[in-house]
Amino acid sequence: MLPIENTMKLISLVDLETTGLDPRTCEIIEMAVIVFDADSFEEIERYETKVLPEHIETASQKALLINGYNEKDWKGAVSLRDAMKELAVRVDGTQLLAQNVVFDYGFLEAAEHETEIKLNFMRPCLDLPSIAWGIIPHEKVQSWSLKTLCAYLRVPPEDSVHRAMGGAQAAFEVYKKLMHRV
Repeated sequence: MLPIENTMKLISLVDLETTGLDPRTCEIIEMAVIVFDADSFEEIERYETKVLPEHIETASQKALLINGYNEKDWKGAVSLRDAMKELAVRVDGTQLLAQNVVFDYGFLEAAEHETEIKLNFMRPCLDLPSIAWGIIPHEKVQSWSLKTLCAYLRVPPEDSVHRAMGGAQAAFEVYKKLMHRV
């Protein structure tokens, strides 16, 4: 937990892996956050955890393939409630940044509702593709996906099997390059 006298403006870059695209019917199965100073880009802390799905039978097989879900690797996973408690402490008073913030925020809102644990992000939230859209000449990229942004900015992409921390790390490097802070 950060000291109260800390006056840095902090950003929490969040990446989630889920069992599908709809936060009303799908679940978070992995979360990662990199908390950093908005001015210096100094990393304050990282947190990642696997979340035990309660309804894996309703998961999209394509989503599970993309994020590499398997029962063996999720044996030590925590409950959504425990993951949200840990995340809430880390992101308190920070500004949310994500690759496709609407997607991640939708799942976080659903998790807040389910667990009754509030995430106290500052507003507005930051969307990495929107930031890139305002900086990168549009004729230089075919899409605003994280993979495309990584390729254009020469940032190592996340692995083909997505993991939350891999996505968060790639997005952090893209953000730093976009802000000319590397």
